[in-house]
Amino acid sequence: GDRLLLNTNTLTPLLKRMQETGLVERSRSQMDERVVMVALTTKGQELKERALDIPAQLVSSLEYPVDKILELKKGLDEFLLNLRSLEKLS
Repeated sequence: GDRLLLNTNTLTPLLKRMQETGLVERSRSQMDERVVMVALTTKGQELKERALDIPAQLVSSLEYPVDKILELKKGLDEFLLNLRSLEKLS
């Protein structure tokens, strides 16, 4: 959730649908039942592997300089880091 900047109320239905379609398995942590462990199934791993080429395909289809894309990503990463810092203060 933290990496995707998604709250539990957003993640839970997504993960439930992913489990129903056989992409992930969910289980409760034995140490802390509030923690849900999520693991890819074989089907989920296959989908992940098929999706690995998507970023490169997207970049090549944009016809936009890679250095500009990397610069933009760096700026967005800094922006998100600042947002997270503000969230922790409130």
